Formats: sequence, structure tokens, C-alpha cells
Amino acid sequence: MPPTKDAQPTWFDGHPLGGPLFLLGVQTFSLLIIVCGSRDTSDLATTEAAGLVLRRISGSSSWSFSSSSSQTDHPTWERVVCAAFGGYDVVAKRAIRIGEVIITERPLLEATSPDQREPGWAEDCLRAFCNASKAVRAECLAMHAGGGGSAEESGGTTEEMEGMVASAVQEVGLCANKQWRRKNMHIDDNTLQRVCMVFNLNSYEFGSDLSHSALFKLGCMLNHSCDSNVRYTATKQRGHGCFIARRDISMGESLCTNYIGEYATIMSTPARRDVLMSSKLFKCLCARCTDHTDLHRHVPCPGCHPRDGSERELAPLVAYGHGTVHYARPSSAEAGALWLCSHCTSPGTNGLEAGRRWRVEQVIPGPGSMGGVSGRAWERLIEKHVLHLDTRAVAEFVRGNGLSLHEEVAVWYEQVARSLGSRHWTTRRLYQILDGARQQAAETHA
Repeated sequence: MPPTKDAQPTWFDGHPLGGPLFLLGVQTFSLLIIVCGSRDTSDLATTEAAGLVLRRISGSSSWSFSSSSSQTDHPTWERVVCAAFGGYDVVAKRAIRIGEVIITERPLLEATSPDQREPGWAEDCLRAFCNASKAVRAECLAMHAGGGGSAEESGGTTEEMEGMVASAVQEVGLCANKQWRRKNMHIDDNTLQRVCMVFNLNSYEFGSDLSHSALFKLGCMLNHSCDSNVRYTATKQRGHGCFIARRDISMGESLCTNYIGEYATIMSTPARRDVLMSSKLFKCLCARCTDHTDLHRHVPCPGCHPRDGSERELAPLVAYGHGTVHYARPSSAEAGALWLCSHCTSPGTNGLEAGRRWRVEQVIPGPGSMGGVSGRAWERLIEKHVLHLDTRAVAEFVRGNGLSLHEEVAVWYEQVARSLGSRHWTTRRLYQILDGARQQAAETHA
């Protein structure tokens, strides 16, 4: 049964959804780096699988792994130019088995993970970059920086890019009068702006408690997929980042990791794309994001289950999935796609669906108290707040205080279920938080 609360909150500005939350967005996913130092870049990467070590292919820009205990090379992967998207791809040079360690790598740069919303977040990172060796600086600047990384080079191609570049410009400006900056005037502001962008777009969580971030010379070469075949961990080998096969990988297959962690497995396609656009500045076109079968975005059909009242809420039994509930789903992964119902939309001639179809604004109507916000805009606001709650909940779980947010999460669980139903990813995530809090409390009092 859903949690209950005597006094129901409203969707007005006084609600947690109002105020600063609107400015939070999904950039909480952007892993930031404050660089603490640098080290020699030689012999940075090894692998635990069959005694493999890294070597550079002579006369080539590719890298591969080969056996150090045999005269016969057994390459694991290589970096190649991919004409499909005009960049590089990392592909398997041989079959790789599930659980095999593909890369074990010490960080090129390691740092604590500050809050990007706080002015001055990049000072230590920029200072360390300036104090690093030329080789380390060159490796850093060679990494992806989202269209160049400086205000002049980016061209303001997207709103997200403009925001990230503006933050970089501000951070460099705040450091103008620092002693370390005055000693390194040979490094221009545009270069430091690029450094900020590189840190935003390429870092991985690091350390035994994942409180740090790291740049990996080789790890940064791996592309993203929401259904990745490689997973990253910082806890398998102390002081190293490990990239491990999540499943059996065929020779010639692209090696892809996942830039947004656990959320890639629970989020809907639009939510994942929002996070990746905001934090990594690209629209994901992986196989999962282009598949219309989005199991995390099913909402009760507006024709089969009309909503009541000015707040346009679902009936409780429908909201929590009790009894027979018919769900609508998007017909494709693209914005503006019509929604189809599992009950009132039926297959027509030539394989085309016939019957009722729905616009997203009809499937996800916002509460009347929100002044007409509906559809994807309303769904996005809910997602942002659920992510905010999730971030806070994770911090409380680490402290052993998971129940501290139980009441707030319970109220939100009821609100979101009445708006999106029980099969939407946000409702499921809130339920997971509540269940985790209850389990932690039970273990504490056992």
C-alpha cells in the first residue's frame, strides 16, 4: 500500500518543487574534478587478464593490449576512427569474456569532487593544471572538451554548452588575482576555460568511498552507451580504475561504458538524454535510446483511466497499479511522438496501429495549480526533484540515517504516483528509496 500523509502538499512555490530547485537541473550528474597533483604518465595502464600490458602500436595512433608472457600478441582492443560520428571508437581486437578486466589504470589526475554550484569550484583544478608537467597538461588538453572548450570556440551551440562555458569563464575570472595564476601567465584564459570543460566531461568517480574524481588517459577514450558492455569500478584495486566486461564481447564490437552509472538502468529515454545533454553535452543515439520500447515511461492511459478534479490526479487504485490498469507508451523515442495504449490502440493494416492515440500533454497533464505546465515539461520538473531527493537520500544512507527523509519521500511518492502512475521510473525510484530506508532501519534495530 502507498504511504499516507494527513495533509496533502500542493504544487505551489511553497512546495519543494519551487524555488532553487528549478535552477538545479540535472547537472548534479556532472562529475567535477579538483586536481590535487600530477604524476609521471609512463606505464599508467595495465590489465589483470592473462598478464596483459599496454603497448603502443608502432607507426600508428592506435593502442592495444598484448601478452607480456608470450611471444604471440593477443590484442584486447584498439582505438580506431569511426566515420559514423566523426570521432574515435574503441573496438575489441579479440573475444572478451564477461568479468575480464580490460583496463586497469592509475589516474592521470585525481581530485576531490566539489559542488559545481559553489563559486570557486575549479580553483584547485586550474592551479594543479598550471603546476603540472607539460606532458600532463598536453594529455589533459587532448581530451574531449565539447566543441573546443572556450567561449570563442564553442559558438554557443546549445543552451547547455553556453551554461557550462559561462561557468568556466567565471571560474577562470575568479582566479585572476591568485598568486599561482600570476606565476603562470604564459597559460592563457582560453586554455584554462578548456581545462574546466575537460574536467566536467571526462571525469570518473574515484577512491574507496568514491568521494574523489579522476581523469584516466585510456578510460576517457571509451564512448557511452546506456546499455554498455563495459563497467567501471574504483574499488576493485586500490589506487586504480578498472574497466571490466559486463558481458561476453565479440571481436570487432565497440567497447562502451556508461557515463551516468546506475541511472542508465532505471531512467526513461528522455530522462537519460536530458542528463547526458546537460552533463556531457550530447544527445545519446545508442541502441537503447533509439528503441521505442521504453519500459520506464509507461503511464496510465487517459482514455481508459480519466483523471478527476482540477489537479488531474489518477484514482488511487490506478495510481498504484491495483487491479487492471491499461498503460500508454510513446510510439517512438523522439520528442512529439504520439502515445499508444495497450488496450484502446490495436494493430491495424500493414502493421500500423489503429484507434486512439494521445499527445504527451494528454497522457501527462500537469496539476491545475501549476498554471498549465504539462507533458514533457511537467514530467521533467518531477524528474529533477526526484533526482534531487535521490542525491540527498544517498548521502543520508551513507551516514546510516536513511529514515531522516522518509516522511518527505513518502509524500512525494504519493504525489508522483497520482500524477504518473506506478510504472514510471520516478515512482519506482521513490519506492526504492523508501524500501531502502526501511531495510536500513530494520538492520539498525536488529
